[in-house]
Amino acid sequence: VQGRHYSSVADGPGEIDTMVCCSWPLVTEAKAHGLTPAGRRGGPKRVERVSRDVLVESFSQTSRARGYIVDEHGRLFAPKENDPEVQLLPDVIDGVTDAVVTFERMDPLAMFAQGLTGEDGRPVWVVNAADLLMVTDVLDDPASFHHYARTRAASAAAGVGIYVESDGLGGYLIDRLRSQLDHAAANPDAHVMLGYSS
Repeated sequence: VQGRHYSSVADGPGEIDTMVCCSWPLVTEAKAHGLTPAGRRGGPKRVERVSRDVLVESFSQTSRARGYIVDEHGRLFAPKENDPEVQLLPDVIDGVTDAVVTFERMDPLAMFAQGLTGEDGRPVWVVNAADLLMVTDVLDDPASFHHYARTRAASAAAGVGIYVESDGLGGYLIDRLRSQLDHAAANPDAHVMLGYSS
């Protein structure tokens, strides 16, 4: 479903851009902010603005939605704020996967999103729209895509740096990113990188 509103006891009204409604929902926040030429050159003020507007805000929105679903056992959503709510999620939830979809490619920011937002260890998959379409083209059944989203969120939380999504997808097709996740777990002080010359 897309564009659903909810009312949280802790955080008040909230909105989810898209949500896959199942026993392990996938909650997605989409951001259309782009990088200016100054941002593409690495201008500190522009990069900080995009990090704040895209990453910090979307991490906060998915965190509030996760809190509503998991902590408050929220299952009721409405198509518009103040419309009648209906139950969209099952009574029992096994977990939630958070994803942030950006309109524009911003791989370096996505790769270090957890650190830039101050939320190291939080499982959130940050992907741009073109790469999301690539993943859905290759993993064209819902279960495979859902597992990939969960695995990518887990890899980001574990500190596995994936420079471009095609590298992450390739690693997933080989061993479900198991070798990278195992290496990160065995070497907590090392930064595990997947991409280009790694």
